[in-house]
Amino acid sequence: SNGDTRFKYFLNQDDPAFFALGPGIELTEGQINPLLGQCKYSNVVDEDQFYRLTGQNLVARRAKHGAHVTDIACGLDPQHAGADSPHLIGVQLPKWVTEETSGAYLTPIAIYSIHYILRRAGQIASRPLPVVINLSYGFIAGPHDGTAPLERAIDQLIASRATPLRVVLPSGNHYLARCHSRFDLPRAASLDIPGHILHWRVQPDN
Repeated sequence: SNGDTRFKYFLNQDDPAFFALGPGIELTEGQINPLLGQCKYSNVVDEDQFYRLTGQNLVARRAKHGAHVTDIACGLDPQHAGADSPHLIGVQLPKWVTEETSGAYLTPIAIYSIHYILRRAGQIASRPLPVVINLSYGFIAGPHDGTAPLERAIDQLIASRATPLRVVLPSGNHYLARCHSRFDLPRAASLDIPGHILHWRVQPDN
């Protein structure tokens, strides 16, 4: 309500310095608030100027999925936001994770990001806080049945944490495309197993 940010921490892993320095470029609440004041004109923040100053090229886009979902999940009108409102911690994944369409690069980056969020959440308050993590990334690769390495790692983190941890994953992305084919193979002593025909419909130029 006083115009300050609700973000306690924001980690930009898409910064060019990510490869040189390792974890990415972090902005803290103490760094964000002065920059918001610097970019304020007639009590309105020039968001484009703020994103340029902080190097947030991806977040500056008009329709970023993660920022949009964050606003729906925990956004508040300024007059309703106060010290007891949920704290926010943001992580921008590198764009090369998305450019590798198989999802092969996602697991190590996502696990690192979750550990970062939990570590920073532990520094916000004197007592352990319940944490909800929204992972805004459309999963196309993998079996989607809980057995993928990322899914198992998330399950282990939830089971090992004393305070509640929930990880929200997207569903229904890619227009509910039918990405899987499933059938049962009979147990057989020989290699003479009946075959199955899979109809694979591929869009032109796909």
